[in-house]
Amino acid sequence: MSLTHWSTPATAFPYEVSTDAPGDSHLLTFSFTTSRGEFSFEGVNPNQGHIEASSILITGPNRGVFRGIFFRPAQFFRIYLPHGLIEECYAELTMHRPPSDIILFEPQILSDRIVRQLTMSLVGIDEDGGPFGPTFLDSIGLALTSRLVALHLNRRVNPSPTVRTPLAPWRLQRVVDYVESHLSDRISLSDLSEAAGLSRMHFAAQFRLATGVSPHAYIIKRKVERAEQLLLDQAFSIVDIALLLGFSSQAHFTQVFKKIIGDTPHRWRQNIRNP
Repeated sequence: MSLTHWSTPATAFPYEVSTDAPGDSHLLTFSFTTSRGEFSFEGVNPNQGHIEASSILITGPNRGVFRGIFFRPAQFFRIYLPHGLIEECYAELTMHRPPSDIILFEPQILSDRIVRQLTMSLVGIDEDGGPFGPTFLDSIGLALTSRLVALHLNRRVNPSPTVRTPLAPWRLQRVVDYVESHLSDRISLSDLSEAAGLSRMHFAAQFRLATGVSPHAYIIKRKVERAEQLLLDQAFSIVDIALLLGFSSQAHFTQVFKKIIGDTPHRWRQNIRNP
């Protein structure tokens, strides 16, 4: 799954854009603004030239031409769901691989509450997962894609008894050991599920049942706990600790630490030294 932002220029209207580049991703487009114009996806116009603010447009793999003419400025947030992710979720829900040319929906505006909630949880998150990290993006991507596949299949997703079973202690220990030895790395949901010997969807559900928290919440908790230990040692600067724990920058580390602890690393260290 990948995320992008796109906007029209502030001037020069009407503004025309078109593409015939092939792509295998399903695309969710969240509109920050109300847009008016002329839009067509392979000859289909799903919105009659009008896109309301906060609406979510879904389109399937691009195998034709998209054309759009905007009559006013517009801003969008886009979520790309690659075919491999569609295949993974489809196979988990049906025990069968989907057709190679599967298209979940014709171009249309979606009004599903769960899709909206999951989409909104990603607005403002960067490719690093913001304060939550890559496991957060992986988890939301799986949940969002599973919901779209379930809507495509026109039935609710009822987890199997296996999914309701907590992660076996020996599997959990392998995951805990993996996290402890990779706190300085970017840990993905695939890394953890591979350590546990399960598929990503089964692992995420079983891990939460076993620990009471999601995989990404557990990783962040352990990084922050390790950071507290390192902050007690004046030999480490805050930027050193940020890099040692795999954060992209000191600012990113500070954002995460404050979100969990309620104070910045600098002030936390000062308070420990001068209670």
